[in-house]
Amino acid sequence: MENGLSNDYNRIIRQIINKLKEKQLITFELIEIKSIPKLEALIHKLAQDRIVKIKNDYETYTDYVLIITSLSLIAMDSYNGNFWNHVYDKYQVLYDKPSENKQSLDSRIRNVIKYFLPNDYKMSTTIGWILQQSIVPKEYMMDFYNILSIVYFYDLRHEIPEDHTILEGLLKTIFKQIEKRTTQDDDTIQSHVMNQSYKFILSTRTVVTNPRYRNTLATFSRFVILSIAEKVNYGEIWKDIPDFFKGWANEWFLVQGKHKVENTLSSSNKGATQIRWKVDYNFENQRLVLNTKTVFLPPDIDHSKIKIEIFSNGQSVYLNDSPRILENQLSYELTSLPIIVDFDPFNIMIKVHGFDIKEEKIESTSLLFDIQTGKRVVSKYSDYPALYVLSKSFESDNIADLSSTEYYKIGILDTSKLDYFKSNNRIETIKEKTIPFLLGDIVEQCAFKLGQSHHPIVTNKLTLHFSSEPSVDSYMIWVNLKFLVIENTSNLIEVEIPNDLLQIGPNEIYVTDNMQNKLKQTAFKLYYDPRFRYEIKDNHLYFYSTRITKRVKDIPELPVVEIPLDDGMSFIINPFIPMMKHGNTDFHTIGEYLWHEDFSFYDTLVFKGIKATYVRIYNTSTGAITNPINSTKDSFYGLIFSLNSTDLKSSKENLSLNFYDKESIVTSIPYLNHSVVDEEHLTLVELGDKVVEYQVGKIYGKGDYRVQVYVNKENSGLFNVNQVPYTLNYKYDDFGEFLFILKDGNETIHKDELFVFDPNWLEGKLVRIREVNLSTTDKSNRLWNYTQYSEEIRRSYIKINENLDDGQFEGEIVYKDKISGYVTYVNIDSVIIYIDFPIKNRKSITANIVTFDDQPLFYDRFTHKIMDTNDEPKTNIVSTIDEYIIEIEDIYEKE
Repeated sequence: MENGLSNDYNRIIRQIINKLKEKQLITFELIEIKSIPKLEALIHKLAQDRIVKIKNDYETYTDYVLIITSLSLIAMDSYNGNFWNHVYDKYQVLYDKPSENKQSLDSRIRNVIKYFLPNDYKMSTTIGWILQQSIVPKEYMMDFYNILSIVYFYDLRHEIPEDHTILEGLLKTIFKQIEKRTTQDDDTIQSHVMNQSYKFILSTRTVVTNPRYRNTLATFSRFVILSIAEKVNYGEIWKDIPDFFKGWANEWFLVQGKHKVENTLSSSNKGATQIRWKVDYNFENQRLVLNTKTVFLPPDIDHSKIKIEIFSNGQSVYLNDSPRILENQLSYELTSLPIIVDFDPFNIMIKVHGFDIKEEKIESTSLLFDIQTGKRVVSKYSDYPALYVLSKSFESDNIADLSSTEYYKIGILDTSKLDYFKSNNRIETIKEKTIPFLLGDIVEQCAFKLGQSHHPIVTNKLTLHFSSEPSVDSYMIWVNLKFLVIENTSNLIEVEIPNDLLQIGPNEIYVTDNMQNKLKQTAFKLYYDPRFRYEIKDNHLYFYSTRITKRVKDIPELPVVEIPLDDGMSFIINPFIPMMKHGNTDFHTIGEYLWHEDFSFYDTLVFKGIKATYVRIYNTSTGAITNPINSTKDSFYGLIFSLNSTDLKSSKENLSLNFYDKESIVTSIPYLNHSVVDEEHLTLVELGDKVVEYQVGKIYGKGDYRVQVYVNKENSGLFNVNQVPYTLNYKYDDFGEFLFILKDGNETIHKDELFVFDPNWLEGKLVRIREVNLSTTDKSNRLWNYTQYSEEIRRSYIKINENLDDGQFEGEIVYKDKISGYVTYVNIDSVIIYIDFPIKNRKSITANIVTFDDQPLFYDRFTHKIMDTNDEPKTNIVSTIDEYIIEIEDIYEKE
């Protein structure tokens, strides 16, 4: 045996021995063996040798372990409802030996399995325990990925906690819910959001229900969800995930198809509350908010007893006895609550009543928050230019006092050049010192231009902040030719500049020590004007100041407005209007979309005037989304975003440039690599008098557009779309089956179909019932596990007897018997059929069918037929038909 192979063999077999002795699953050892083909082949060969050895009664525990490992690998790879045939195939050499017989070999193998069965093993067959070792055999892994994709899309809403123990805890809760949804008689999980059933075999369900296996199951499932998330969001799987799960995620994505995944992404839990994996504060608009943790609840507790209580310093300060509990697809979720804090926030405990969960605590002498995002900061303070500080007291003047409440003071801390700050007798170190800076009513995106330099414009309060030196007794703050004397009493000096020292117009501020030495970086120029402001109305910029008032026309076409004053001075206004430039172009306004042919592969697209902090590129076809691309600060234009045209053009798919402020999308700019029709401006309707009109009102893109038309399956022509809107009209006789294909060159960009008919034409025809949507209850009015689902139906028809107008028809239910032919129901005399118009496709028409006294019909799930009764069935389980999907068949052959 090769050295490397020998090392792997010894290590993994030791791990398996330990796991089996602890009555744990060997799933991850099997996965690792599968990644080493030579080792897998070796184990199968050694196992067969050991089965022969058992015959001679001198086997060891390790022999048994090898056999179990080999059988578990066979089950993982090949089980599809049959196990032993695959064992015979793998052990063919052994079973073909003249010295062996099948019954003896089978008996030896079963005895080895029985040796390892736990005392609480309850499955009826011994092979169930072998199947449990892989958790999910290969044959059923696609179903397992589908089930956990529901968890990822709908329950987690694409949010995965960084702490894997949190995710695994959630999965344990969700598996308790799945456990309730399966029985030995029905081994499927029904997804009413994806309208599919997924196989969840008994051995996997047994793993789910056994607390001993929950940790291994949760880790296994965590890798499944991580691989789904990576594949969906990035197209590739970069995280440290075993290759076994990477391979399955790639196959799952291939089978599901990117369009199905995209549709799922766009529809999943819209409007649901953001998931929060931990309790924390945020601070925005001078308001402190406590966000409780999202908790996923077990299905077997009384949700009406759930309460959330908050204690501050041991005293109850908040109680919510009916918090929102969201029923997701596979979980119950106690949603995160945003609670405005009107209590002491420094020593709190959050307790959830009615559920055994550890209390959450926040204990701190001060709370710090990023000024830009409002998020709490607990370390690496120097990564943030300035922080809000909430504390009972500030014992060092390097925190600028802004305001206070009953429970805390609010200050601002500049971290860029400080060594430390102190609050509540606690010192937090920051390595650097503070560079001087101005705070106050400084006008955003505007500047005062003097020569080639740009300076801030101030309208009211202004404060100067700078670091002091211990050797200096006092400082002089010079404002033009006047000054203030400030005693050196702290490490950080904050000086509010009185408005009466400022003059309307240019001002100069600088600082000297008591020896008249100017402090470095403390010289500021600014323009002071309390009346300075601007606004944008009707594509004009209106500018107001003490010295000049002006209206500027056509503001959307001006990236920066310069308003001249005297003596070479001017105001610069850089309004918040989204603009872009690329190549050698100037900034210009952005249209409804960006077209790929307007840019070269080497262009850099630069955006400004967007109140956002980062941009992400979303692929509208695959659902993939890039990591955030942060803005950069331009001294003249403010925040700008730079994107590489190569990345945008090379995707070949349509993209959306999503600009975010914090976690919310501020604006989205479509980037089109191929044309898209605006479906809101595309109509295909029946006008009346048997005339159908097709109109294309709007197309995004620049292409060679044509419409291919099929009427009643025959090609009716290819028409050039010379201008938009574009309209085509067609007449029909008894019926018309229309298909309009909009093309850009040879590429199809949209298909539209419509089926229309004269209602009287339908009289006397048989209409096939293809599918029924059901609601199921039991006699105690307790909702059945799957309250709504769809089921295909065979050989059931409606005979249309009379057109009652307004989309209503009278008819009768007919069943096509293999022997007797079409058989009319006896107990249901006639029914009313309501058809939903318009009809896109004659093979899938939505309808409702009721009796003449407006009662629904019932469905027999065992015979897959509509029940021949007007009365509710006297059965334990009743399935009521809510909706029908019908099909008008063979219209061309019969006409």
